[in-house]
Amino acid sequence: MDRVAFNNLVAKAIAGDKDALNAVITESFEDIHFYARTILKDEDLAADAAQSSCEEIIKTIGNI
Repeated sequence: MDRVAFNNLVAKAIAGDKDALNAVITESFEDIHFYARTILKDEDLAADAAQSSCEEIIKTIGNI
């Protein structure tokens, strides 16, 4: 997905569109997980960190 399309999804998610929020998480999870693995050097810790990050996004995206 290109940056413009992703930014549009984020804007919709911020506005409360739950389908857009789901798409943002789906599009972002692999990158978040990769970044966590790179930093933590442990698959289990990275999976937990990625999941926690996505949960935090879900809880706070409307507060931006």
